[in-house]
Amino acid sequence: MGLAASLLREKHNGVLISVVQLFTELCKANKDAMEYLRKNCIKGLVRILRDLFNSSYAPE
Repeated sequence: MGLAASLLREKHNGVLISVVQLFTELCKANKDAMEYLRKNCIKGLVRILRDLFNSSYAPE
């Protein structure tokens, strides 16, 4: 889980969206993963999602 959580530090939007999808699938598959993410990653996930939704589109 630590390796997946470390991806939250990435700056590329594509990576961040993929991390959110990965966390969703991990939570579906494993209750321990859900508890880990709740305790350690919620603040970061909320910040990332808020920033992604509030940012304007900029082709790279």
